[in-house]
Amino acid sequence: MKLMNKILFNNDKNITSQSVIWNLIASLLNAIISAYMLMIVTRYIGIKEGGIIAIAATLAYQLLIIGNYGMRNYQATDTKRNYSFTEYLYSRYITSILMILAMFIIVFYNGYNMHKSLVIIGFVLFKWVDAIEDVYHGFYQQNNRLDVGGREQSYRYVFSLIVFTVATIITKDIVISCMLTFILSLLFFVIVNHYIKKHFKLETKVIKKNIYKLLMDCFPLFISTYLYLYICNAPKYAIDTVSTDVIQSYFGVIFMPVFIINLISTLIYRPILTNMAEKWNSNKHKFLMSVYKQIGIIVALTVLAVIGAYLLGTQVLGFVYKMDLSSYKTELCLLMIGGGFNAFIGYMLSVITIIRSQKSIIFGYIFVALISFFFSNGMIKNYEIMGAALLYLILTVTLGLYFIIIFILKFNNKKQNKTK
Repeated sequence: MKLMNKILFNNDKNITSQSVIWNLIASLLNAIISAYMLMIVTRYIGIKEGGIIAIAATLAYQLLIIGNYGMRNYQATDTKRNYSFTEYLYSRYITSILMILAMFIIVFYNGYNMHKSLVIIGFVLFKWVDAIEDVYHGFYQQNNRLDVGGREQSYRYVFSLIVFTVATIITKDIVISCMLTFILSLLFFVIVNHYIKKHFKLETKVIKKNIYKLLMDCFPLFISTYLYLYICNAPKYAIDTVSTDVIQSYFGVIFMPVFIINLISTLIYRPILTNMAEKWNSNKHKFLMSVYKQIGIIVALTVLAVIGAYLLGTQVLGFVYKMDLSSYKTELCLLMIGGGFNAFIGYMLSVITIIRSQKSIIFGYIFVALISFFFSNGMIKNYEIMGAALLYLILTVTLGLYFIIIFILKFNNKKQNKTK
């Protein structure tokens, strides 16, 4: 027991710094999962199978939005404890079931063959564990123990990636690898989280109407996040519809670095979301300064990322994935610029959630999603990977500009209302 307490709780020492470190580690691991699995598959099985695992990961992360339902930031910033932990948990059971139902609908609607369908199902189920796990981690964060959730998730991800790697090398079958990874990852979570939750006083109060109200409160966040990820992944969906698994594999590789900017940005601001919510309630000027500071960080990260992509991007990716990417340098740079806007959008979504104006952003997501729906297939058909890169950049820039307008309007409006 002492060993488990040391591994998972660090004997309750250095909680603040440990929270930052373990949130960093967990976020990094989460970000590299699909990239790592794609690398293993392309190296040990082939480029075509890499395209299948790439679209499976894309769909899994898209469906995870249904499971998470945009609740994590809402839960973490629920400083007034308007909802109990059990109400968050029961609502997550509902959304996770919807996630699985949506998975089967997508698989049958797209008419994938059995092999591709099973890979997608296995990967989605693996990420389904994240949906259940996340509500516990949100509660730990509410209780200033983000480090505990970060440790548990980090250990589970490392364990899962080892399982996937060994299974892929031995069986050369990504269906077996994905299914085995899901089963063992689920068992790992159940066992370890059972030990962790005994150290917290989980709120068991349940008011049924609160579950419905919570789902309604988070619906704007869910639909916005879902459309946001759909917009980010629109090029991949278009490739899946009008092109080949081989092209999907090539685009998947040069798309991998895009989320580095968002990842680093998230690592910086996620641990301070609760603090930002307190600033919003007590000091609007300090809140605004925090927002400006984070935007400045995102701009700096984007500039560095584009320079790095231009100088070394295709060489490094080509070496790692054993693919010739030398002709895609321009596409990679365009994608990195889009990645900067993507990071900005992700951060501003959290900011707008804190000021509780999340309903106002739905229109922008719908508008940009419609652009992607009507123009994606045509751009991929005509320009292939260059079309996919340009499409991603156009969509993220458009949505980023919309967020700027909404934030200015809502912030000024709420500030004026406070002074009256």
